[in-house]
Amino acid sequence: MTERNKTASFKPILSCRDVERFMMAYLDGELDLLTRLRFNVHIAMCRDCSRYLKAYRHSVLLGQQLLDKPEEEAIGH
Repeated sequence: MTERNKTASFKPILSCRDVERFMMAYLDGELDLLTRLRFNVHIAMCRDCSRYLKAYRHSVLLGQQLLDKPEEEAIGH
């Protein structure tokens, strides 16, 4: 691949599909620096993905809270 083709194939901003695919890795702090920066740029520019990240983060926190509670408390008995 020529140098020109390498540059042309690099996407500086992630797509919404990319953001969805990287969501859990982002929350777990597993993305490399460049991907994390590209992720943050997309979130800052895309209202839908920003909302999705907020809802996804909330869902993860709720799931973690349920796992931390005794079973009787989680089901309301």
